[in-house]
Amino acid sequence: MTAHNENCLAGLRCPKCKEYGPFNIECRATVTMHDDGSKGTTGHNWDTGASCWCVSCHYAGKVQDFTRLDDDEEQSLLNALVTQCLHDERFLRALLLERVVRSEGRPFAEDFWDNFDPADFGSDSKS
Repeated sequence: MTAHNENCLAGLRCPKCKEYGPFNIECRATVTMHDDGSKGTTGHNWDTGASCWCVSCHYAGKVQDFTRLDDDEEQSLLNALVTQCLHDERFLRALLLERVVRSEGRPFAEDFWDNFDPADFGSDSKS
């Protein structure tokens, strides 16, 4: 079993057996076609609505069904998203402070953004 996919199947995993492939995916392909047959593919692609089958357990669905995260991956992604949201909220507070100070005609430290620390603009807890 592969630890995870990093190339064509990045982000895909069978929701039933948890294998990372291989999968049979219904693709659109470009081929050089001659009267006596094709001479090879020059490209293929699919989208999340394409049919997909797990070679290991024969689970069938759409590619989008194979993109679900396991519990650890989902928790890790959620933690990263929460951290980013907290940082963005603090950044917005600082940006608003800059706009208010400048609109009042008060001086604003030119090096403010060079020394910006999101932790200075609110705590992680809501009150």
